Amino acid sequence: MIFLRSTVALMWTAISVVQAGGFLENMISAIWPRFQHWNHLPASANITSAGILSVVLYWCIQTYVSMLPIRYVSRIARVILDDLINVFPSQKASM
Repeated sequence: MIFLRSTVALMWTAISVVQAGGFLENMISAIWPRFQHWNHLPASANITSAGILSVVLYWCIQTYVSMLPIRYVSRIARVILDDLINVFPSQKASM
């Protein structure tokens, strides 16, 4: 049972990292359009160098953030949430 749960967790994490890497590739391509055409692999590989780099970058960011102490993560979240509250004030506050 433990082996099955660990295998499912590993597959879930791998799929999430690959999907997030694709999202990161789209974000980088929106900023730098040439990034989308950056490829040093043959067409038969069915993946681009930009795709591989995006997955590795996301994995590095995810690993770094997951190793931060929880107090730093909560401070970062608090700053982001405070900024979002200031950008999108509630309707009731303006009445």
